[in-house]
Amino acid sequence: TRPSASPLVPGPFGIDKSYDEVVHCAGQVENFLVNGNAEAAVDCAAQNGLWSLAFAAAASVNRKSYLDVLTVFACEALQSGSALQTLCLAMAENLDEVSRIGTTQNGLGKWRQTAAVLLRHGSKSHLHSPEVLSVIENLGKSLLNVKDDIVGAHLCFILSGHLTRLSITRTADDLHEPLLVGASDRIPAGRPQSIGSCA
Repeated sequence: TRPSASPLVPGPFGIDKSYDEVVHCAGQVENFLVNGNAEAAVDCAAQNGLWSLAFAAAASVNRKSYLDVLTVFACEALQSGSALQTLCLAMAENLDEVSRIGTTQNGLGKWRQTAAVLLRHGSKSHLHSPEVLSVIENLGKSLLNVKDDIVGAHLCFILSGHLTRLSITRTADDLHEPLLVGASDRIPAGRPQSIGSCA
């Protein structure tokens, strides 16, 4: 299925630049590289939206530079909360930013895509790592606490392995923890309070 909206932010790829402007910026990047200043080449390319050149130059500097460019690209060129942004941030090993964006109102509306991308396409070294699973768990907590989405929250808890730590009852010390399979005592009467009542 085709996405309803483009995951790209308008104009990040030099679209708003004329051909001559793109050629000029590429020439500046090339000059920086020829003169041995790869960091300046990375900055110049990224600031002008020449992301392919920014990635190529950053790869010649070091891994950290490449991951930094990937983070900047994800935050500046991709729509907030989009699956592509989540993928790029996960590949950049910037799971704090994935978690921050994923738990915003916009991000919570796309929680399925976030969880799917993290579980299916994350960096192999981080796939199913405790950090990735923690992001999915935090997504579930936000779904429960912000949106009262019991089903979504429990699916995230199952995917993150958090379900084994849920309890049937709560004490005053663990009121921040959700109950097993759907009972939220904060939801007003008349609204679904368990998975069974959501069906």
